[in-house]
Amino acid sequence: MATFRAYQHHLLPALKQLASEQQHENVKQMKKHVNVQKTIHFIKKQKYKNKDKELEENGFKIVKNVFENPHEIDYLNLLAESYDLSMHEFADKDVYLKDSILPFLTNEKFIEETEKIYQTPFLWQNVTIYRKTCLHNLLLIDTHRSTCEHVDITETPNSALTITSYIALTDQDSYRDSRLMVYPKTHLLDLRVPVNNFDYLTQYTEEFMDVITDLNEKVLTGETESWMVDCLYYLIELDSVKYNVLKSTMLLLAYNPDLVNYKPEFINLRKGDIVYFTSDLVYSASSHSNNTRPIISLAVRGGYPYHEHSNLISRCVTEEMYKELGENLERNKFLFSGTQSMIKKLKMRDMRMLENLIYEI
Repeated sequence: MATFRAYQHHLLPALKQLASEQQHENVKQMKKHVNVQKTIHFIKKQKYKNKDKELEENGFKIVKNVFENPHEIDYLNLLAESYDLSMHEFADKDVYLKDSILPFLTNEKFIEETEKIYQTPFLWQNVTIYRKTCLHNLLLIDTHRSTCEHVDITETPNSALTITSYIALTDQDSYRDSRLMVYPKTHLLDLRVPVNNFDYLTQYTEEFMDVITDLNEKVLTGETESWMVDCLYYLIELDSVKYNVLKSTMLLLAYNPDLVNYKPEFINLRKGDIVYFTSDLVYSASSHSNNTRPIISLAVRGGYPYHEHSNLISRCVTEEMYKELGENLERNKFLFSGTQSMIKKLKMRDMRMLENLIYEI
């Protein structure tokens, strides 16, 4: 089984080979920034306590046979195939996909199971479709991952509690299938993720120099292994679309080097199953080598509505779609949806404050 060490043995040599002479020199210069004492601010931990015992202890929970209508599942699979999707964010706000996703978001059993998880009011925030084929694997196949390790909290830093519902639309229970890989109990660690982090949505600017200086100090003191920082710096310099998602992985590892001692657990799912996991659980996905079928999934993120800036949503959601959902909805912020009964459970005061972020489905 590939662990975090796979990146040391395979990623760093590959990045060095791709880099130009100037990029090698730029990495050297980045490593020289030291001896500047500045406070690094970290994303606040989202606490999950006194709710579902299994989720609280392990950071994830599997619920079987939640979706039992094969026609709804098969139709969405057909759309994912016909559009040749690999990853499609805000699919619930896509003019061509929203109607086929709606039955999942309004499914009474799904809402009931999710209520057990939250035990407080919640709405849906974002739906992403994942489709993995042998052609959609990560370029660096030696790491044996189609999705690299990360935590979701970087995308929802202002949320009090965000939980992801990962829905299997196809069977994912073979060693040849791309399967979710979770790192049990890592949500219990005091993971440090800088507010200024290099996730795949972020462009490097000078304001991130404090983080670079801090990491260089950690290498000098032996707190962080140099290869972790080297990988991050080469990723920043190369700024490759194929590799950008690995920035989050390397930053997470550089600030939490003990993660190299954790091993992933494969999650086996059948069509219609769900695995819930918290936003600070480390997870990834294995590579896909099954030529006979792709794996297709929905990742539904939810929580109590709140204000969160997002450049991504306005890139993914068209102005036509905004008008259809609601003329007064704010741009560049996460939106929240729910059935009438879900919305009615919100506090009236919050409804007035957040009305431009919420719409009914």
